[in-house]
Amino acid sequence: MTQKIIKVGSSVALVIPKEVSKKNNLLPGREMDFKLSKKGELVYKPHRAVEANFLNKKQEKVAEIAMNFINHYRRDLEALKDK
Repeated sequence: MTQKIIKVGSSVALVIPKEVSKKNNLLPGREMDFKLSKKGELVYKPHRAVEANFLNKKQEKVAEIAMNFINHYRRDLEALKDK
């Protein structure tokens, strides 16, 4: 999947396709952290400044696994809520 970078005011933005934003829970207004990996790849994750203060490394890993599960099975979970 290839996307173009667009100019927004004096900044640039990357348009994220709807299916990608839904699967990754990327909502308008959500704060994200970006960094470059050792391989030079752009890595993003939700900004969790408040939560990180209360979680140790194991708890952070459990929370990450839970969020990955929820994002992976989001459609199935949403379908179950109405049953």
